[in-house]
Amino acid sequence: MHGFAVTASSAALVIKEATINEQGPLYVRIVGRKPGLIAWLLNLVKIDSTTIFEVYEDRIEFTEGSLSGRFKETIPLSRICNLGTGYVKPFIFLVLAFISIPLIAVIIGIFTLPLFLFLYFYNKSMVIYAIPNSARGASIVFKRSLIEGVNITEEDADKVITILRNLTNKANAK
Repeated sequence: MHGFAVTASSAALVIKEATINEQGPLYVRIVGRKPGLIAWLLNLVKIDSTTIFEVYEDRIEFTEGSLSGRFKETIPLSRICNLGTGYVKPFIFLVLAFISIPLIAVIIGIFTLPLFLFLYFYNKSMVIYAIPNSARGASIVFKRSLIEGVNITEEDADKVITILRNLTNKANAK
């Protein structure tokens, strides 16, 4: 997702790699790919459609690749005016899980309740964004990966924002 607007409906990327290093020089590196089996298979054969969110001491680098090309944006930390994080849960799956409770007597209900509960808890999407003074910014919406086994928790996202806030304050103090 190219982050000019952070919305709950944005398609979440599946995390391939996540590194948070409070010592730097590369403080944060989050690499994500589009969800789905086809995107995973394309990634295996090195057909790159990844998004990279990196935080350095003086800048954020946001790179978005697709089958058609690559886009890279650099945002100086001294120009950041707004930082944030949050998460979105697909509430519809929780509703569907409870609707399927009366169907427990039917064989389909036995499968739908656990399926919808799994989808509700698994599909939690995290958001990290940075908006500079120009009002254009970079954001990344992501969720855990079952295949790659990588996850970023709410605490990790908060740690990223804390690092960004400290680096932004340091950049603005110069």
